Formats: sequence, structure tokens, C-alpha cells
Amino acid sequence: MAEEAGCSGVEGVKWTNDMTVFLINLIKENFERLQTNIKKTVYQKIAERIKEEFNIKITFEQVDSKWKGLKRQYKKIKEENDTTGNMRKYWVHFDLMHDILFRVPEIHPPAVICSEDSDVQVAEHFVIEDPETSRTNYSNRKRKNNKVEDMIEKRHRERMEVSNRFLDLFEKMIDKM
Repeated sequence: MAEEAGCSGVEGVKWTNDMTVFLINLIKENFERLQTNIKKTVYQKIAERIKEEFNIKITFEQVDSKWKGLKRQYKKIKEENDTTGNMRKYWVHFDLMHDILFRVPEIHPPAVICSEDSDVQVAEHFVIEDPETSRTNYSNRKRKNNKVEDMIEKRHRERMEVSNRFLDLFEKMIDKM
């Protein structure tokens, strides 16, 4: 199994779910150090831990590349889910990634400047104080979206019912003429 998970040299690594979760947890442990100028050293240590745990050949470049890909995926799903009208997306690593990235300015900017009317908008989600609150807000938003969808569907059924009654009355009126 270890041979399946890794490749020799700088070629690609086949990341298993366990390896990905392990990487995310190592990043979480070392996140503050990754915000400094010693990223390469930190990624090398993380690569060593992955080598030891999974008995594979892996470089710090591969660790860095995987982490960047995970951040891109998190950001993409977060933006999709934050956009109204979009169907909710699920990703198995979302909660783990959210615990790490929910306050990172490159993912959640504290302010957004719009070039059209030059207003500065403070991002609501930046005020969140901890991931548990954020996860609760995410769940509440999900429930609210379901309630809104139910209300929209109910309103649609009511409108269709009124339209059908109108059509029935209109047909009766035409039949009498």
C-alpha cells in the first residue's frame, strides 16, 4: 500500500484520504510558523513526518503543492457556498480546512473595495471569533436556506393553485358564451 501512495523522485504523489488528513493536521500544528519566512523548512519537516508515517518518498515541493491545491479547493467551495442561489457544495475536508483558514485574509478579506462606487465593505464573516461559531453559523445558514427554499416552493404552489382556479373560471365563462 505504501508503494501505491508515493512515487520516487519529484514525480506526483497519489494522496490518499489518510495522507491528506494527516497533512492538514500537520499544517494546523505548524500554521503560525508557515506565516513566517521559513516556509521551506516547515514544509521539509512536514514532508519528513509524512515519510515516516506512510513510508513514502515525498518532497517539500509536493507538500507545498498539495497544500496550495487544498487552499484553492477550500476557497472555491467557500465562495460557491457563500453565493446566494448556488446549490450547497460538500467537500470531505471542508471542516478541517475551515478550522485553519477561517481567519486568513487571503481567503476571507477583512474589507472589500468595489471599483464601481468606491465603497469599502467590511466582510461580515471576518468578525467570527472561533471556528465553532463559524461552523454553527454555516449550519444555521444551511437551515435558513432550506426554510427559504420551502417558503419559495410553498409560494409557487399557491400561485399555481390561483392560476389554475382562474383558468377553470375562464374556461367556464367561455363555455357559457
